[in-house]
Amino acid sequence: MFKSDNTSRLLIGKDINRTAGVQVNDSGVANFIADGEVVVLGEDGTPLAPGSTFADSRYITIVQGRGGAGSTKVMTSSVTIDGSQIVTASGTSFRDSVEQVSYVGHDDVAAAGSIDAQPFTNYKMTITYKNDREVFSEQLLKRVYFYSTGSAATQLEIATYFANVITNEEFYGVAAVVVNTGADYGVRLTGRPLDFELPLFEWNVMDFEVSLGTGFGATTLTDPKIAADKGSGKGEQISELEWFCQGFDGAINRVNFPAAKGRSDADLTADYDLLAIESFNVSEDYPVSGTKPAKALTYIAIPEPAVANQMTDVLGQLNPWLATVVRPQAALAV
Repeated sequence: MFKSDNTSRLLIGKDINRTAGVQVNDSGVANFIADGEVVVLGEDGTPLAPGSTFADSRYITIVQGRGGAGSTKVMTSSVTIDGSQIVTASGTSFRDSVEQVSYVGHDDVAAAGSIDAQPFTNYKMTITYKNDREVFSEQLLKRVYFYSTGSAATQLEIATYFANVITNEEFYGVAAVVVNTGADYGVRLTGRPLDFELPLFEWNVMDFEVSLGTGFGATTLTDPKIAADKGSGKGEQISELEWFCQGFDGAINRVNFPAAKGRSDADLTADYDLLAIESFNVSEDYPVSGTKPAKALTYIAIPEPAVANQMTDVLGQLNPWLATVVRPQAALAV
């Protein structure tokens, strides 16, 4: 469990190669840590040699280079991580987000299913949106749609009505289109992309549930055909995590308007792999430490390699060390 005095820090890398002979002590030299470069330091404050173990360095610190050339170069740093206080370490690969897809009646991909078209019948469809309870005071937003057939009901007639009224009514929600294979018709419902803006609109995908009234009879319902998935390591998610972690740097006014703006290293277009190291913070340099320390959580986000593979260098430093700490950790992989 984490609480308000548990420190969380995020280091964000770029898709670059490790600087040859990288060092972190003199910003005026050519091999000083580059902007977006992530390096693990040993207890002596120099880059931890690949293959180093807990016996070589009880403590590590992880740093990220920021800024341009010369005196504008700075570093962002994790807390000091004590190898005797590691709780867990994990790695998560990038996973793209997925919009939900559901079918009422015919599924044109599977070429199966139909709408039970009956004359003089009342059809009722309910779409329940589950992605944003907070806006509606922990309630679920429900939209209900009705249609009554005449003496000559057809699948196309019913599908067209519901597709039109759903698409035209919602300023957000789902997009509805009529699909068919031959004489069988249905409505394909696809979640629409949601707005994202820090700190007002969180990263999310539309999550909804479809239910049919008794008038639909034997109509096929495939809900969901494809489940909604927010993904992992999206640029928007890393941006949110960066914003959250800045609260531990003293950014207090982060919800009032206008919101305070801190550093912003996350690239909204990038796909990130993520490492996380959880440890107890026993360093006396921090206010909550000592015999009953708080936990500290260190994140490292590095883009999936397109040009370079910085993650390989970071794992080459971390894995041998993590394998030999007091609570040995399995090798991190992304």
